[in-house]
Amino acid sequence: MRPLQRQSRYRRLLRLFRYSLFEWNISLRMGQAPVIHYVPELYKQIKEGVFDPTDSITHRLPLSEAEHQYDVFDTKKEDCIKVALKP
Repeated sequence: MRPLQRQSRYRRLLRLFRYSLFEWNISLRMGQAPVIHYVPELYKQIKEGVFDPTDSITHRLPLSEAEHQYDVFDTKKEDCIKVALKP
């Protein structure tokens, strides 16, 4: 029964895109990012001090303000990129 359900999902997606993206000759390609291949080089750069991953943290707040900060992050207010919550 599962293969039929998956097939119907894809058919619905194809119907959705058939008259929009396919008419303009737009193709979609998806896949997972090959992050594992970059980890050794990234780790080396962090260890040598070339790259500092904490630069991406824009907000540091106590855990008690997590609910408010989630809203700020979700709506991209205050140019929020990454949040570090402290317990």
